[in-house]
Amino acid sequence: MISQNDSVPGGEHRTGTADFCRRVAGRKRIIIGCLLLGTAIGGIVTLLTPSIYVGDFLMHISLKEKGKEMITPREIAEILGVITQDQIARIYTDKPEAIHRVRIVPIAGSTDKFKAVIAVSDASHFDGFAKAFEAYLNNLPQVKKISDQVRQSMMTRREAVKQIIRNSEKDLKRFVREGEGRSLHIISFNPVNYHEALMNLKIEKDALTQSLTGKAIEMISVNGPSLRPTQPKPLLYLSIASAIGIMVGLLASAVIVYTREYKDL
Repeated sequence: MISQNDSVPGGEHRTGTADFCRRVAGRKRIIIGCLLLGTAIGGIVTLLTPSIYVGDFLMHISLKEKGKEMITPREIAEILGVITQDQIARIYTDKPEAIHRVRIVPIAGSTDKFKAVIAVSDASHFDGFAKAFEAYLNNLPQVKKISDQVRQSMMTRREAVKQIIRNSEKDLKRFVREGEGRSLHIISFNPVNYHEALMNLKIEKDALTQSLTGKAIEMISVNGPSLRPTQPKPLLYLSIASAIGIMVGLLASAVIVYTREYKDL
């Protein structure tokens, strides 16, 4: 009688492969042992991995000329590049090892705001690093050079506005005095419009003064750090370790079955 394997091409190979897979799967002790070992290693890695807390603070480029940005967030990101641990140690001297990562993220659609995303292992150092990083940004040579140029331009503009205000106030007093004496009739002179223009000049002067006393780059809000650590991720680590353990167990079983039962066939 002819068997199905003899009549179907490749049947013997299929039967042999199926038998090999059954024998590999039958080595349950090896597979379960590797699974437990992988899970244990994943648990140890989880316990040894330091907890990482992530937060961010919003930065504002406040020093600017009227209608002109001093420097863009993208340019600041390019100047800083990838912030290394050596840079972090120069920025924050209290406990630099508590700061793991620093990343600049420009905000879409904004030309004067960006976020600094910080990952720390000790949340108590987040605020201290935020202040130190703000000072570091303001002292960058590229930022400082442009900042000095903008400040000089703003000071020149403020002095010009102050001079216009002084002259305008003198002219206003003279107009009022001569108008009361009826010795001078000024055509198209509107005191309300004159006062409004004078008030706008004073507002511009105050705004320039406030900008000059502020920092070029200021921190305007703080978000974080997170209450729960973003790392480690126990479920993810254990799942990956368990999957690797099963694969190693299957591979080890296959090698044992092949070397002991199929090699000499």
